Amino acid sequence: MHKKVAEMYIDGLNLRRIGRQMRINHQTVANWINKLTKKIDPEQAPIPELGEWDTVELDELYTFVGQKKQNLPCNASAS
Repeated sequence: MHKKVAEMYIDGLNLRRIGRQMRINHQTVANWINKLTKKIDPEQAPIPELGEWDTVELDELYTFVGQKKQNLPCNASAS
């Protein structure tokens, strides 16, 4: 079961989805993944060469620090 969970995680499924599909708690999945990643020696991990990827996915996070400026009229909904 640990091997299947690791494969699902590597394939991009999130912890909650893996937990639902395997009928185990998502925290158990997280614990298993953490134990597996601690066993990996970074020096021995394969490094893909440039051009080997077909698809690269990026997540982006937008944060706002400060105050938003509201330029709306006070009675905009009264018209």
